[in-house]
Amino acid sequence: MKKKGKWIGLVFLLVIFAAAVQWSMSDEDNATEKLEVFQNPTAEELELPHNLTRAESRETIDNFYNMKSPGYKKAKELEITQSPGQSFDIPGHEGELTIDEIWHSQYQVFMYYSVDLKVFEDKENLQHSPLFDISSVNVHPEKGDVIKQSHSTFQYSDSNEGLMSYDGKLYGMLVMPPLEQKEPMDMEGMEVNETIPTSFRISMDNTSEITDEEPLTYTYEKDQEIRQTADFNGVYEESGLTIKPIDVDLGITSNKITLEITHDEHEVSNLTGSVRDESTSTEISYLHPVEGRPDVYEAQFTPYDEDPESLDIHLESVSFLTDEDLSFDVDVSDYEEEVGEEWERVIVDVNEKTAEKLNTDIYLEQKVYDPSMGMEIHLGFEPKPGDHTFTLSPNLMRTPASPMQYEPFTAVNEDGEEIMGAGGGINNGNTVLNLSTSSLKDSNMITIEVPQLQASQKVDFQETVDLKE
Repeated sequence: MKKKGKWIGLVFLLVIFAAAVQWSMSDEDNATEKLEVFQNPTAEELELPHNLTRAESRETIDNFYNMKSPGYKKAKELEITQSPGQSFDIPGHEGELTIDEIWHSQYQVFMYYSVDLKVFEDKENLQHSPLFDISSVNVHPEKGDVIKQSHSTFQYSDSNEGLMSYDGKLYGMLVMPPLEQKEPMDMEGMEVNETIPTSFRISMDNTSEITDEEPLTYTYEKDQEIRQTADFNGVYEESGLTIKPIDVDLGITSNKITLEITHDEHEVSNLTGSVRDESTSTEISYLHPVEGRPDVYEAQFTPYDEDPESLDIHLESVSFLTDEDLSFDVDVSDYEEEVGEEWERVIVDVNEKTAEKLNTDIYLEQKVYDPSMGMEIHLGFEPKPGDHTFTLSPNLMRTPASPMQYEPFTAVNEDGEEIMGAGGGINNGNTVLNLSTSSLKDSNMITIEVPQLQASQKVDFQETVDLKE
């Protein structure tokens, strides 16, 4: 009887073993089947476009991202990028879109994504440019401070230059504006830490589809991108002007110097100078007022590839708004003769003094007639001899530090009709005024009127600061 019990036990064990082997083999078969179903083809098998770069390693992808969005690697070092790894089904296709990383910076949101090449396996024509495009991002929060919003994206994907294939996937990135919140605030005060349902509008092969919503986490903290800082100690005071550089912040996407600037009589409008590290010199200009801090401004400059140990700040001039105005005439009676029947772009050298203001002679250097693009008036400025506190600023345009409700200049013909298209800028340090050519055909003379001029005061200030992380 004991013998019989042993045989029954042995048979029972054999049955269990056989079942286990069968289950194991079945599971292995299923895994193989899944592998076959989700295995991505190679770029060569799909015959992807020749202008789509094949990466040799993941490092190549990272370098590609860093080139397209400078600061990407530093953002990863500071651990301010999110790595959701969230996948989105692409309607009507096998394979998925995966959001690998999100970097919500101060001024924009970068998303780095990958797409299974399996998605393109059913396409007859893969020569479209771009091969894959995310045209918009839809953010639909159910609660929190972020509002419901959709953003068109900017992608570096013309001619597929913003895409790269590697290891069975297509890699790319998109850029969109920072997330809008219920309470409007400037970028300095914004903070985000929310997980929000998000979907994407995808374009491929002349078709457009919207993915289902999936949760993505967006985070941004004030000053998260600052790598180095330093405080200034020096003060500049001369002829009613006081400049107190406060500090400098070196960040991933931009650097900025914060300064307090006041004048006894005039409103500050601009500043020029430079910042120098151990090997380079970078110009600084275009003051931006700091909200909530009267007389305090920021001047931004280009970020560095490598963190410097110290910085030299050199300030050269500060501009102010004055009560002075300017009016001068420009002879345009030669317009039709100069452009001819072919209506070609023509540069007419003039080099004549046309006015003088604020201890400065103003010259009309060139007239550029371009029937298709407009007219350009190139002005030159030459300070009069002598030691003057103020001279005329060569920038006649209102700058960001001043109120934006401003018309820089007007232009009228001899009949008093306003000439449209007034605008301008700076070329080689001097002002260029732009006008429409549509009113020049029947005009002999136009009058330029600038309602408020900027004066420039020379500054001689220098300070060196040591940077700390």
